[in-house]
Amino acid sequence: MTQSFDRLVFVIKTRVRIALANRDVENAFTQPQGIDKRIVVSVAFALLFLTLAGVAFNKSFLIGESTASLSSSIPVVEDTVKQGASATVSSEAESLSALEAITVPSELVKPEPEKELERMLPPIRQPLPEAYVIAVDKSSQKLLVLRERHDYFEVVEEYVVSLGSIMGTKELEGDMKTPEGFYKVTKIKHDDELPNIYGPQAFVLNYPNRHDRKKRRTGGGIWIHGTGIGERTPDTRGCVELSDKNIVALGQWVKIDTAIAIFSASQPLPVINGKVEKQYIGERFFYGDALSPSSG
Repeated sequence: MTQSFDRLVFVIKTRVRIALANRDVENAFTQPQGIDKRIVVSVAFALLFLTLAGVAFNKSFLIGESTASLSSSIPVVEDTVKQGASATVSSEAESLSALEAITVPSELVKPEPEKELERMLPPIRQPLPEAYVIAVDKSSQKLLVLRERHDYFEVVEEYVVSLGSIMGTKELEGDMKTPEGFYKVTKIKHDDELPNIYGPQAFVLNYPNRHDRKKRRTGGGIWIHGTGIGERTPDTRGCVELSDKNIVALGQWVKIDTAIAIFSASQPLPVINGKVEKQYIGERFFYGDALSPSSG
């Protein structure tokens, strides 16, 4: 390879000498016109070619030595990289621990956009649970489930019932009458705590309430219950009785403190197009001003 390079240098030098000799001959017969551009281009081309050839030679010589040196250096580089990576991870972990230990004052923390928007908006009001009232109409011997609307009650279900065998409002214990007035459920009894004659479920009323006690009415144990034999019986000793199937269905609308309005046969519940006006449901309708709004 060295001989080829020397030969190339010899050829280039020869071309340069010939170009210079041609220039001298032309100058001898003509007046000088400045530097010949062809000579400048030839010299520049020759120098560029010589430079490239030298670089190519040096690279071919160095590649062989570099390959062997690189092979022996790879394990050392790998060890260095591993050590550096381990040190970097350890350093980052220490930095994170140090950052976590820093407490930023709450007044300097800017809230996230979503949380800031939630804080600015008014709280969402959850819809109120639907309120139900149970009405018993002695004139039709029906129990009606009333759902409260804005300015009236809507009839959503009705069941045929059996009542006390003696007409009129209850006055004395054992008089076989069903009370009339405005009551509420104080307890719910289920099958496992009931005698069979009351069916699978019973709702205990707060008879006698404060108004009844003021009138010196006696007795107790007035329930809305089933029969234990499937269908309702013709009459009761004063309770309100439904079939076993219907008393179970009624349970979906009744809970503790559910209002129970029992209307007399002489003053039936006014239902018009499935609606009941609110003035007919409440203590004021039954007792007037005889009681405060809360009766016992």
